[in-house]
Amino acid sequence: MTYFSKEWTDSLVLPDGSVVSSVYELEKYMKANDCSLKEDYSDEYLQTRRRRNEKAQREQLFSEFIHNYKRSIWYDK
Repeated sequence: MTYFSKEWTDSLVLPDGSVVSSVYELEKYMKANDCSLKEDYSDEYLQTRRRRNEKAQREQLFSEFIHNYKRSIWYDK
């Protein structure tokens, strides 16, 4: 989303304590913290988010498996 707008007259204080004064800064914060507006929760967005979460979970489980496998090899002797 791209906006060509001036800065707001009032700034917003976000939950992490940072202050935003434009739509661009707000969207940048939301993207960095994996947030979205209510209108953005389309089926495609939810499906993409679900796939990304499942991929991260698979990667974590595989990493744990490899770690435990290496431990069993080194400490089994």
